[in-house]
Amino acid sequence: MEPVTLFSGIFLNICLYIIIYRKKKTNFLQSTKPMRYLLMAILLSDTWFLIDNLTSVNFMCQFISYLNYFLPIILEFSMMTADYILISLVMKSNDQKVKNVQLIKKILI
Repeated sequence: MEPVTLFSGIFLNICLYIIIYRKKKTNFLQSTKPMRYLLMAILLSDTWFLIDNLTSVNFMCQFISYLNYFLPIILEFSMMTADYILISLVMKSNDQKVKNVQLIKKILI
């Protein structure tokens, strides 16, 4: 494993940790730890494949075939974007569930 790949992966995953775990701070999200770990595993694998695509391509290959070089990178970025959208939707739905439960408690009490 190349040190550049390792340090890039560590840096990107720290950034993803900050984005996902620190974005929403509610008590209800603590009960969804398995879901958060699953989503982080998906993002970790996408990040790893992105770094692998960025570092494994030969320098001459960039000039010979731009499409073969940039297409996997674009696909990995789009997959990471889709994962982040999925995570934000999960967080919003959890926040909405908390609001609905609080509203029902207010109505019943």
